[in-house]
Amino acid sequence: MVILLIAASWLLATTKVLSQGRFAKNMTKTPSDALLFNGLIFSTGAIFFLPIFGINLPLFGITACFFVGAFNVLFQMAYVCAFSCGPISLTAMISTTSMVVPIIVSAVAYKESLSVFRIIGIIVTIIALYFTTEKISKNSIKLKWALFTLLAFVANFSSSLIQKVYLKSVPDTDTFSFVAVHFSFAAIISLGLYVILSASGKKSSYKLGKNVVLTALFIGVILGIFNLIYSYSLAVIDATVYLPIFNGGQTVLVTLCTSLFMKEKLTKRQKISIILGVIAIVLMSL
Repeated sequence: MVILLIAASWLLATTKVLSQGRFAKNMTKTPSDALLFNGLIFSTGAIFFLPIFGINLPLFGITACFFVGAFNVLFQMAYVCAFSCGPISLTAMISTTSMVVPIIVSAVAYKESLSVFRIIGIIVTIIALYFTTEKISKNSIKLKWALFTLLAFVANFSSSLIQKVYLKSVPDTDTFSFVAVHFSFAAIISLGLYVILSASGKKSSYKLGKNVVLTALFIGVILGIFNLIYSYSLAVIDATVYLPIFNGGQTVLVTLCTSLFMKEKLTKRQKISIILGVIAIVLMSL
């Protein structure tokens, strides 16, 4: 069961990153572009899942959903903007290192198992993530890309941490309803911010054509299903087990797929990262 959850997480997350990255490279130029696109994505998830799963949460759960939704908006906006002006594999790699924060919190606050093998696996994962990148001269790193990537890093671990704390506090929560509600908040926040920016003259640079809508619908369904699996996994699997394996495997897959399908060349350092990533996954599975 655990293996199936992790494998499904890898497949869905990688598909989402590739689709989102392709769109960002071709269409995204400003935060307004990202907010509108992500608003459509979150709206898709909310429309699909809210009528099915409803709002079966206490007030504490609804509050947690609001903050998770807000951080997801920040993460997805920063993610898309970073994709648009920098390498997809590098951006994805940096954001996945944020897993260390909820893993440490889970081990310290909730006494979740953190064996020697898993500690070594985490260290190897971090080394693998480092080797995913090329050494880049300071002059070649765009300030805009660095800022958006940092925002994605902070928002990613903040969202995961809030989910983990809530799910541990209310272990019998309806995780599917949790996803539906935080998607709804994310849709409202994204589109609300876009309306505010549009009113100030900062409209999106693209029109809502068939390609944009269909891409957003596809990613919305993929992201929604991924979040259902992700939230359920955090509730039934120790974060010290699930998060390292998920993030390590996703990094390897994204690196390979961006090389194969998006023509991001696989360097010697990235090949080393893939080997280390596989070793880390084996270690963290022990």
